[in-house]
Amino acid sequence: MDYFSIPDNYNIKKWKRILNRIAIVKNRIIACIFSIILLWCILSHLVFTTTPTLINTKSFGADPQFYLANSNKNDLTSSTWYNMKSQYEKIFQLNRLPTNAPVRAQLAFNFPYDSKSAIPKSIFQTWKVPNNHIKFPAEFRGPYLSWENKNSDYSHMLIPDNMLDEWVHTEFSNVPLVIEAWDSMPKIILKADFFRYLVIFSRGGVYSDMDTFCLKNIDSWAVFNEKYMSDKDIYIPGSKMKFGGDNRLDEEEEQLYLRGEDDDEKALFDRSDKIGMVLAIEADPDRSDWAEWYARRIQFVQWTVMAKRGHPLLRELIARIVEETLRKKELGTLKKVEGKDAGGDVMNWTGPGIYTDTAFDYMNNLFYEESKKSNSQNYAGTGYGVGSLSYNLGKKWKLKQRELTKDGLPLFSNLEEINWLSFTGLQRPAVVDDIMILPITSFSPGVGQMGSKTERDQLAFVKHLFEGSWKPESERM
Repeated sequence: MDYFSIPDNYNIKKWKRILNRIAIVKNRIIACIFSIILLWCILSHLVFTTTPTLINTKSFGADPQFYLANSNKNDLTSSTWYNMKSQYEKIFQLNRLPTNAPVRAQLAFNFPYDSKSAIPKSIFQTWKVPNNHIKFPAEFRGPYLSWENKNSDYSHMLIPDNMLDEWVHTEFSNVPLVIEAWDSMPKIILKADFFRYLVIFSRGGVYSDMDTFCLKNIDSWAVFNEKYMSDKDIYIPGSKMKFGGDNRLDEEEEQLYLRGEDDDEKALFDRSDKIGMVLAIEADPDRSDWAEWYARRIQFVQWTVMAKRGHPLLRELIARIVEETLRKKELGTLKKVEGKDAGGDVMNWTGPGIYTDTAFDYMNNLFYEESKKSNSQNYAGTGYGVGSLSYNLGKKWKLKQRELTKDGLPLFSNLEEINWLSFTGLQRPAVVDDIMILPITSFSPGVGQMGSKTERDQLAFVKHLFEGSWKPESERM
């Protein structure tokens, strides 16, 4: 049989065989893809499990505020409680995170907290231009050099404004929600606040505004001084200690401080020990109209921030700021003033308001197991401040005035294990877990009120000039 005598159906059968083989390969590819997707879903479910109404706090992904949109107020029982410090301690065991991991998990995974590490010898500041630029203000030359000259063994970095966006995008490239929040902020002051938390969280060390003087070498600050670690300085869970009364200096100690005869050198201890973060009192207004002048009854300083890398208090703070920003973005209110006025809006968004609230909520959260026995209304142990479950469920951002009791005191503070009463009148550093709380003199000496002492005081470490270095030139004093 020659070529031309081959039956016509030969080519048809040949193409049928080819098409059958293609179909078999296609089905195998589809089955393989389906298996991969199924396996990914199973693994994601095991690591980051949520349901529409109940938050699984036993998984790495427990993040109540992140899942708030899927939560029902009546379902938020004590089972939703999670420990802000230890929740993600083992997250480093994962090789990678699912792309939908909550922001707290992303922060913990990329910036793990090592409580045994040292506070890095790093100082960070920001300004419009580098310090050697011709337009660097002469009035800030002295404050800038005070940090340099008193801490010669520290790295001192001034990051100019035109580098901030690039720095945040690079440093937090694996935490896209942080970048989205940063890019969404409509004002310089918001980014100025946010940056200080981000840089200390990611690198550790000390951040301080350009209009601050370093009065003493950082290594001599109370955070590295073991004499402030006595029993009366450390918080005992369940005790509701009032440090302003319990740890006041006696007359002899006061005179030793004034004369400088307390011999700091013998009390200094290894940098890697004890303290993970430092808070300092900015305001302690003991007056009936305090709410008209200050964001909080006890307000913490954020012109100087000091912590170890990845500290969980800063993680919680950053997460709350991200959530607040994205809430405003979703509602279309990024440029709308919430609260009493524009100043109050900034205070609660990125400033001392949310900073102070998060600090108190975090400290109370650490002792939730002890406090819940006598307080069943503690909203899953996340507190009452800006960004807490209580705040979000109650849509407290709509309030024009601070919530107060009939006596003019902060609402809910009587339900908290640690509140403003714990630190009012504080004269000596107090310690809660690995956080040291400094008295008003430490970062606000010489203000002439609220118990602030002079710059020569033993506990005076930073002086703030109140120039508003983050403000545009037209608004600065």
